[in-house]
Amino acid sequence: MELTIGEVAKFSTYSIRTLHYYDEIGLLTPSIRTESQHRLYTQKDVFKLQQIQVLKQLGFKLKEIQEIMKSSDNDWSHTISNQLQSIELQQSKLEMMKKGLIALQQTIVIEGELNWEILLQLFKMSSITAEERQSLVDSYFNNHEQQILKQNLPTMDDQKWIRVVQDIKQIQHLKPDHPEVQAIMDTFIEMSDALFQGDEELMKKFWEVRRDQERANHMNLYPFEPELIAFIEQALEVWEQQNPVPEPAASM
Repeated sequence: MELTIGEVAKFSTYSIRTLHYYDEIGLLTPSIRTESQHRLYTQKDVFKLQQIQVLKQLGFKLKEIQEIMKSSDNDWSHTISNQLQSIELQQSKLEMMKKGLIALQQTIVIEGELNWEILLQLFKMSSITAEERQSLVDSYFNNHEQQILKQNLPTMDDQKWIRVVQDIKQIQHLKPDHPEVQAIMDTFIEMSDALFQGDEELMKKFWEVRRDQERANHMNLYPFEPELIAFIEQALEVWEQQNPVPEPAASM
C-alpha cells in the first residue's frame, strides 16, 4: 500500500513541509514517484520515518540520523555510547546551571539584594574539584566527624538556616547583648547543637574553617563576611555568659 505525502502527514506528527525537507536533504526519499511527480510512500518508507522519529526523541540531530541510517547494526553500539556521553555532559551542565540559579536565588533572599561579591565567590567555589574539597575535609575532620557533617551540614536551599542567617544580618547593627540578638542566638545554638550533635570539639573545628574564607570556600560553605563572623562570635560569647553551664553536683 502506497501513501501520498498528505496521508503520511495526517497520521504522523510531521507536516508536509517537513516531509518535503527530509526529501530534499536525502533523509527520507519516497520510494515511488508518479509520472506527475507525486510522492508515494511505501510501508518501508513509513517504517523509516518512525525510526527517524525515535532517534529524534533520543536527541540525535538530523545529520547524525542520516549517518546512523546508513550504518550497519554493528556501528550502533558506538553511536549510542557517544550519545549517552553527550547527554551526561548536558545533564552535568544543566545541574551546574540549576545550582547556580539556586545560589543566585538564595543570595538575594539572605542579602536582601543581589550581592555580586558573594555571588562571584559562590561561582568560584563551584570550580573546586571534589578531590580538593575532600582533601581539606580529611585534613580537619576524622571519619566520625565527617559522617556527622555529611548528614547534617545545611545546603543552599535549607530554609531554616537561610532564615537564621538572614535574621542575624538584619540585626547586625545592634549590640551583641541586645535581647533581640540573644533571642536569635537561642535559635542559633539550638540548631548548631543539632548540626554538630552536641560535639563541642567538632563545633570548634568547624568554626576554625569558617573563619578562613578560602578554607570555607573549599568546604562549599556560604560566604560570610569577616564582620558577620565577628558579630556572631561576640553574640555567642554574651550568650555563654548569660547561660552558664551548671557545675556538676558534688558526690557524697
